[in-house]
Amino acid sequence: MRAILPISIDDVNEWLEYKEGHLYWKKKRKNGAGPNIGKRFGTPDKDGYICGTLLGKQYKEHRLIFALHNNGDCPDSIDHINRIKGDNHIENLRIASPLLNVLNRPLSKNNKSGYKGVSWCKVMNKWVAVTKINYKKHTINYSDCKHAAAKSYNEFTFKQWGNQAYINKIKECNCDDCTKG
Repeated sequence: MRAILPISIDDVNEWLEYKEGHLYWKKKRKNGAGPNIGKRFGTPDKDGYICGTLLGKQYKEHRLIFALHNNGDCPDSIDHINRIKGDNHIENLRIASPLLNVLNRPLSKNNKSGYKGVSWCKVMNKWVAVTKINYKKHTINYSDCKHAAAKSYNEFTFKQWGNQAYINKIKECNCDDCTKG
Protein backbone atom coordinates (compact mmCIF):
# COMPACT_ATOMS: atom_id res chain seq x y z
CA MET A 1 0.00 0.00 0.00
CA ARG A 2 1.23 3.47 -0.87
CA ALA A 3 1.16 6.48 1.40
CA ILE A 4 1.18 10.04 0.20
CA LEU A 5 3.68 12.18 2.07
CA PRO A 6 1.97 15.27 3.48
CA ILE A 7 4.63 17.40 1.77
CA SER A 8 5.49 17.88 -1.88
CA ILE A 9 8.74 16.51 -3.24
CA ASP A 10 9.38 19.99 -4.66
CA ASP A 11 9.33 21.37 -1.09
CA VAL A 12 11.69 18.63 0.09
CA ASN A 13 14.05 19.36 -2.83
CA GLU A 14 13.89 23.09 -2.12
CA TRP A 15 15.03 22.68 1.50
CA LEU A 16 17.08 19.49 1.57
CA GLU A 17 19.61 17.61 -0.51
CA TYR A 18 20.56 13.94 -0.40
CA LYS A 19 24.24 13.06 -0.02
CA GLU A 20 25.79 9.75 1.03
CA GLY A 21 22.76 8.31 2.80
CA HIS A 22 21.57 11.45 4.58
CA LEU A 23 19.72 14.71 4.01
CA TYR A 24 21.40 18.09 4.45
CA TRP A 25 19.90 21.57 4.68
CA LYS A 26 20.19 23.65 1.49
CA LYS A 27 18.80 26.94 2.82
CA LYS A 28 17.59 28.89 5.84
CA ARG A 29 14.21 30.50 6.38
CA LYS A 30 13.73 34.04 5.02
CA ASN A 31 14.32 35.53 8.47
CA GLY A 32 17.69 33.75 8.67
CA ALA A 33 16.56 31.41 11.42
CA GLY A 34 16.85 27.66 11.29
CA PRO A 35 19.65 25.19 10.83
CA ASN A 36 22.92 26.03 9.15
CA ILE A 37 23.23 25.32 5.46
CA GLY A 38 25.07 22.00 5.01
CA LYS A 39 24.02 20.71 8.46
CA ARG A 40 22.49 17.23 8.62
CA PHE A 41 18.71 16.99 8.84
CA GLY A 42 17.35 15.46 12.03
CA THR A 43 18.62 13.48 14.99
CA PRO A 44 18.12 9.87 16.10
CA ASP A 45 14.87 9.16 17.94
CA LYS A 46 14.55 6.64 20.78
CA ASP A 47 14.24 3.79 18.23
CA GLY A 48 17.28 4.81 16.18
CA TYR A 49 15.47 6.40 13.23
CA ILE A 50 16.70 9.82 12.06
CA CYS A 51 13.82 12.29 12.48
CA GLY A 52 13.59 15.99 11.81
CA THR A 53 11.15 18.84 11.29
CA LEU A 54 10.55 20.35 7.88
CA LEU A 55 8.03 23.16 7.38
CA GLY A 56 6.56 22.55 10.83
CA LYS A 57 6.01 18.79 10.48
CA GLN A 58 8.06 15.84 11.79
CA TYR A 59 9.44 13.33 9.24
CA LYS A 60 11.60 10.23 9.33
CA GLU A 61 14.62 10.78 7.11
CA HIS A 62 14.41 7.40 5.37
CA ARG A 63 10.85 8.11 4.22
CA LEU A 64 11.86 11.45 2.67
CA ILE A 65 14.90 9.85 0.99
CA PHE A 66 12.81 7.02 -0.44
CA ALA A 67 10.23 9.48 -1.78
CA LEU A 68 12.94 11.70 -3.29
CA HIS A 69 14.31 8.74 -5.24
CA ASN A 70 10.89 7.43 -6.29
CA ASN A 71 9.04 10.49 -7.64
CA GLY A 72 7.25 11.12 -4.37
CA ASP A 73 6.07 7.53 -3.99
CA CYS A 74 6.36 6.46 -0.36
CA PRO A 75 5.00 3.06 0.68
CA ASP A 76 3.51 2.50 4.12
CA SER A 77 6.39 0.25 5.07
CA ILE A 78 10.06 0.78 4.15
CA ASP A 79 12.68 -1.70 5.32
CA HIS A 80 16.35 -1.09 6.14
CA ILE A 81 17.98 -4.09 4.47
CA ASN A 82 21.00 -4.16 6.81
CA ARG A 83 18.74 -3.57 9.86
CA ILE A 84 20.59 -0.35 10.79
CA LYS A 85 17.85 2.25 11.21
CA GLY A 86 20.19 5.21 10.79
CA ASP A 87 21.69 3.90 7.51
CA ASN A 88 19.52 5.69 4.97
CA HIS A 89 21.51 5.07 1.80
CA ILE A 90 18.93 4.55 -0.92
CA GLU A 91 20.53 1.17 -1.71
CA ASN A 92 19.71 0.08 1.86
CA LEU A 93 16.00 0.95 1.61
CA ARG A 94 13.34 -1.28 0.08
CA ILE A 95 9.58 -1.51 -0.06
CA ALA A 96 8.44 -4.01 2.52
CA SER A 97 5.20 -5.63 3.50
CA PRO A 98 4.47 -5.56 7.22
CA LEU A 99 5.40 -9.27 7.24
CA LEU A 100 8.81 -8.62 5.68
CA ASN A 101 9.46 -5.85 8.18
CA VAL A 102 8.71 -8.27 11.04
CA LEU A 103 10.85 -11.00 9.48
CA ASN A 104 13.80 -8.64 9.16
CA ARG A 105 13.72 -7.51 12.79
CA PRO A 106 16.81 -8.31 14.83
CA LEU A 107 16.77 -10.16 18.14
CA SER A 108 14.49 -8.81 20.82
CA LYS A 109 16.18 -7.43 23.92
CA ASN A 110 14.76 -10.15 26.16
CA ASN A 111 15.93 -13.06 23.96
CA LYS A 112 17.74 -15.68 26.07
CA SER A 113 19.02 -18.06 23.37
CA GLY A 114 21.01 -15.53 21.38
CA TYR A 115 19.13 -16.61 18.24
CA LYS A 116 16.00 -15.29 16.57
CA GLY A 117 13.17 -17.81 16.58
CA VAL A 118 14.77 -19.98 19.28
CA SER A 119 13.56 -20.26 22.86
CA TRP A 120 13.62 -22.74 25.73
CA CYS A 121 10.58 -25.03 26.02
CA LYS A 122 10.10 -26.00 29.69
CA VAL A 123 7.52 -28.68 28.84
CA MET A 124 9.83 -30.54 26.41
CA ASN A 125 13.01 -29.53 28.26
CA LYS A 126 14.54 -28.64 24.87
CA TRP A 127 15.28 -25.67 22.66
CA VAL A 128 12.51 -24.99 20.15
CA ALA A 129 12.65 -23.19 16.81
CA VAL A 130 9.39 -21.39 15.99
CA THR A 131 8.06 -18.83 13.55
CA LYS A 132 4.71 -17.29 12.63
CA ILE A 133 3.05 -17.50 9.25
CA ASN A 134 -0.23 -15.62 8.75
CA TYR A 135 -0.47 -15.05 12.52
CA LYS A 136 -0.19 -18.79 13.24
CA LYS A 137 2.67 -20.15 15.31
CA HIS A 138 4.64 -22.94 13.59
CA THR A 139 6.99 -25.17 15.52
CA ILE A 140 9.92 -26.01 13.29
CA ASN A 141 12.06 -28.25 15.49
CA TYR A 142 12.95 -29.27 19.05
CA SER A 143 16.59 -29.82 19.90
CA ASP A 144 18.90 -30.37 22.87
CA CYS A 145 21.16 -27.69 21.35
CA LYS A 146 20.17 -24.08 20.73
CA HIS A 147 22.62 -23.89 17.81
CA ALA A 148 20.87 -26.80 16.06
CA ALA A 149 17.48 -25.17 16.69
CA ALA A 150 18.82 -21.93 15.17
CA LYS A 151 20.05 -23.86 12.13
CA SER A 152 16.53 -25.32 11.70
CA TYR A 153 15.03 -21.83 12.01
CA ASN A 154 17.44 -20.49 9.36
CA GLU A 155 16.72 -23.32 6.90
CA PHE A 156 12.96 -22.92 7.31
CA THR A 157 12.88 -19.13 7.01
CA PHE A 158 15.26 -19.16 4.03
CA LYS A 159 13.03 -21.73 2.29
CA GLN A 160 9.96 -19.56 3.01
CA TRP A 161 11.29 -16.05 2.31
CA GLY A 162 14.76 -16.30 0.79
CA ASN A 163 17.34 -13.67 1.69
CA GLN A 164 14.66 -11.23 2.86
CA ALA A 165 14.35 -12.85 6.30
CA TYR A 166 16.68 -12.47 9.25
CA ILE A 167 19.18 -15.35 9.24
CA ASN A 168 20.98 -16.16 12.48
CA LYS A 169 24.77 -16.20 12.58
CA ILE A 170 25.34 -19.58 14.21
CA LYS A 171 28.26 -20.24 16.51
CA GLU A 172 30.28 -23.37 15.83
CA CYS A 173 29.11 -26.38 17.82
CA ASN A 174 30.14 -30.03 17.66
CA CYS A 175 27.27 -31.62 19.59
CA ASP A 176 25.38 -34.59 18.12
CA ASP A 177 22.41 -32.43 17.06
CA CYS A 178 24.66 -30.06 15.13
CA THR A 179 26.79 -32.69 13.40
CA LYS A 180 23.87 -34.81 12.11
CA GLY A 181 23.76 -34.98 8.33
